[in-house]
Amino acid sequence: MLGLILRTIEQPARALCTLPMQSVDIGRRAVEGYALRMTREMSLTLLGVAATTWALVMVVGGLWLMSRGIGVWHLPSSAAFVGSMFWIASGELLFMCLVADRWFPRTSRVLIWPLEIAAVTVMAGCIGWSIFAMDIIAFGRALFGAGVS
Repeated sequence: MLGLILRTIEQPARALCTLPMQSVDIGRRAVEGYALRMTREMSLTLLGVAATTWALVMVVGGLWLMSRGIGVWHLPSSAAFVGSMFWIASGELLFMCLVADRWFPRTSRVLIWPLEIAAVTVMAGCIGWSIFAMDIIAFGRALFGAGVS
């Protein structure tokens, strides 16, 4: 039914959907049934929308953790700050790698690399701080008993 509604445009190789149950040559091989083909622009748009949404959720989650997460989850302020910085840096790196690099491929690497390296450095520092803090907590519990947190 979908194939009957969507007609092929000028060239079968550029078609999004062909008529059902036909064998249609779309350039490289014959495809039975529905031949769905996504253009490069459409795939970049879908990837951009999905990655932008994902990155936005990560950054907003990091900002929420920094501002209100301390009171809701009763976290130490340093842990909430490190967690929020990790999520914000992760969202920025995700956006830079999956959206900005693909939409603007001719941008100078001299400009892009320091920003991406800074985001990775912040993420690695947050992970290192978390591991160090967990070791200190575990070491304190081993020395002073289960009451230490």
